[in-house]
Amino acid sequence: MESIEIRMAEHGDLTALVALEAACFPDAWGREAILAQLSGNTGISLIAERGGAAVGYLFGLCLPPEGELYRIATLPAVRRTGIGSEILQRFLDILDQRLTNVCFLEVRESNHAARALYERLGFSQVGRRRGYYKNPREDALVMRRESDVSSIN
Repeated sequence: MESIEIRMAEHGDLTALVALEAACFPDAWGREAILAQLSGNTGISLIAERGGAAVGYLFGLCLPPEGELYRIATLPAVRRTGIGSEILQRFLDILDQRLTNVCFLEVRESNHAARALYERLGFSQVGRRRGYYKNPREDALVMRRESDVSSIN
């Protein structure tokens, strides 16, 4: 299996990110929203590639001392291969480097695979947003992860 390269996404990745978003979510972000994510100075956008082809991505925010995970996805054909875990760990490492000691996210209550990933990486449930998701309508679980950035060199 070819290795995965995870790097910061750039404006030149816009078309690939729009296609990934549409392939992964029924409520996909539009081109303008993705462009705004890439253009913001507090956003963190990562893209994962295998053999030069985009297979996953992550959109988040870093506003120390807090961060937030907005979107993370891998193509259906490569799910459960560790790519999502690698992308998320890279994001958390960046947050730590930027002295961000807490990260939040929302996840569909029914998304057991994502919840297991988040829990493995230190997130725990701290709340619920009723009817947060549409298409289909579902509650979001709010999760939080704390890290001790004072120990980062």
